[in-house]
Amino acid sequence: IFHGPNEKKVMAMSNHELDILMDLDYEAFQALINRNRRARSWYKDFPWAWTDEADTRVFAINQEKFPLNLKDVRWALALALDIVEIQTEYVGGVTRVTPIPQPASVFHMEHYHKQYVPWLKELKLDLGSGEFFVPFDETIPFKIADWAREQGYDIPEDEEAIINMFGVGWWKHAPDVATKLLEINGFTRDSSGNWLLPDGTPWKISIIAAPDEADAYRLAMGAMDQWEDFGIAVEIETLERNPFYTREHMGDYDISSTWGMAGGGNANFVRDKWPFMHNFHTQFYAPIGQASLQNHMRIRSEKLDEIIDKLSNLPPEHPDVPALEEEFFKHWVENMFGIHTVSFKKFITFDETYWTNFPASENPHAQPNYWFMGGKFMYPYLEKSGR
Repeated sequence: IFHGPNEKKVMAMSNHELDILMDLDYEAFQALINRNRRARSWYKDFPWAWTDEADTRVFAINQEKFPLNLKDVRWALALALDIVEIQTEYVGGVTRVTPIPQPASVFHMEHYHKQYVPWLKELKLDLGSGEFFVPFDETIPFKIADWAREQGYDIPEDEEAIINMFGVGWWKHAPDVATKLLEINGFTRDSSGNWLLPDGTPWKISIIAAPDEADAYRLAMGAMDQWEDFGIAVEIETLERNPFYTREHMGDYDISSTWGMAGGGNANFVRDKWPFMHNFHTQFYAPIGQASLQNHMRIRSEKLDEIIDKLSNLPPEHPDVPALEEEFFKHWVENMFGIHTVSFKKFITFDETYWTNFPASENPHAQPNYWFMGGKFMYPYLEKSGR
């Protein structure tokens, strides 16, 4: 049943007319559990939501659009963001940050994120004139934990537990460094502090976003607010799903607040990442105005092509595969092809008025993503409440 926007879903479940729903934004979820004492999500308390879906939220950047085709500009956009504020104020602090193009599920944290931390700590950006900047900030999860404690939430003191809860870290909020990266590429500011392109015209960015994907839309709002504070003119184009996908495939956008994009969504929890990596081969490139279902970011990279070609000739169990996949992810990060922000969370919320035994953290008999194939392992085990 399509109930429409969040407020209608909240009303339906509050009236016990909806047994389970896919997702809400943070405020709508809070309103619901305050109105319906039998409504809950994966956890009974903070962070409430299911945080182990295999995908990421990402600002996909159209590499065909100037100046977004410049690596320094893409990094400047990332460093102009304050991920702590975005993760807490825009999505309620309920999921993990991810600096790499992989979701931060428990599985991926162990096999990817934690293993990449030494490399992330050594990554440097060239600011010119012999100056370098280390962008990774491993204190991010602890800043989010401090925020959560201020809200009155019960947060562990153990450092590893905090990392498991909020991620390994993200990029520093460094608008001063972002400024240097833009200035060395010919950008200037006007008398009001707004950014001008190298040709002297105002720098404007449009973000496309689908409002029914709650987190993607909220993240777009956060980015718009922060990039505007940094001096960029930003607008959000709110689109229904069909025109949203069409605009992506045709390359008719600057930045898309989206998901997937090397995040592992197509590969889920398998170790073989080639099935989605190959989408970024230049054989799938198409100029703006022509459809590309695979590579809508219009990435053209000889390095990625080389890695993908090698993987194409190896079986998944080959010992060279993990190193090649790591090389792919590191090259992605170094070039900031897309700005991955947080791992997927879902406020999969159920009302136990008429049915019980929904999967939950204390009763994890199935994964709760009922709209995927996993639903068939959940529905047979629901029990009537007797009410």
